[in-house]
Amino acid sequence: MAIVRQIFTSSGSWTPPTGVSSCDVVVVGGGGSGGRQTTPGGGGGAGAVVHQTNVSVTPGTPVTVTVGSGGASRTSNQAGATGSSSAFGSVTAAGGGGGGANGNGSSGASGGGGGSATSSTTRTGGSATAGYAGGSGTGSATASQQRGGGGGGAGVAGGTGVSGASGSGGAGGAGIDLSSRYRWRDDPRR
Repeated sequence: MAIVRQIFTSSGSWTPPTGVSSCDVVVVGGGGSGGRQTTPGGGGGAGAVVHQTNVSVTPGTPVTVTVGSGGASRTSNQAGATGSSSAFGSVTAAGGGGGGANGNGSSGASGGGGGSATSSTTRTGGSATAGYAGGSGTGSATASQQRGGGGGGAGVAGGTGVSGASGSGGAGGAGIDLSSRYRWRDDPRR
């Protein structure tokens, strides 16, 4: 039997061909956008990554595919937007949390980073349901010491904001390498 691969970059549907009653899927949620503020905003969190094998399908019956969008960019001072969930039928991957803007990061699949503040307040990163939490942002009355936290990744938590000449942000959390964990059935490395 031939192996069929289908990669979706936009929403739609997939109709299993005759003889196909199960499939393997990888679903990735949309990432959260970063916060915007006159002080450094926090980075957006990564979307969840879900891998499921032997998902039951019915030949000839379409399966709904939803590709989640990333959080909307911010053009005024406000927290970042949470990314949208992606799905293949009932297999769903949540979107990442938005970054904070002079406030805490939003929760999501991976948490958004905390924004900085004009006082010595620490802004916490958002919590995570599938990945890692966002890093903390820290505040200061001195602009060069204000820093936003990095967004959480699918594989590692976001970094805490670091001091810099103009208030550098924290590093974003790392993703995960699916190639070492999952193989296509026809992949010779499997």
